[in-house]
Amino acid sequence: MNLEAYSIHIVESLIVLTAYFVLKFVVRKATNRVAVKFSKSRARVKIIRKIINLILVLLSLTLILLIWRVKQSELMFFISSLITVLGIAFFAQWSIISNITSTLIIFFGSTIICVPCLSGRVCRQVRQAGRAWNSYKSVTIFIKPHY
Repeated sequence: MNLEAYSIHIVESLIVLTAYFVLKFVVRKATNRVAVKFSKSRARVKIIRKIINLILVLLSLTLILLIWRVKQSELMFFISSLITVLGIAFFAQWSIISNITSTLIIFFGSTIICVPCLSGRVCRQVRQAGRAWNSYKSVTIFIKPHY
């Protein structure tokens, strides 16, 4: 393998990585100073750091891809394939979670309570609703949804 042909790419990539870590350190110190000066909450500072770190990562990754002369068509093919697989995985995960959630809602949301029949009127109303409760005249079934 001819390492001399890639030596410039390796050095430029190391420079980009070094600049990334230096900028990350500088941004951390600067956000701490600004947070103390303007008395911002830790949660807010944490969110700002994550946003700035994402921008730095994307910028560094773009520079490294430009240094190594990755073809844009190949990169777009890879990214679209990755997004497709992730989309299918997220949809499957969402489907499983929705099935579990609906099972729990149905289980806990419509409770069946059996109480002794105090008046024949309620039992007749149940029979009139189309249910065959002739043998259960002493028991009334109420379906009580939880809202």
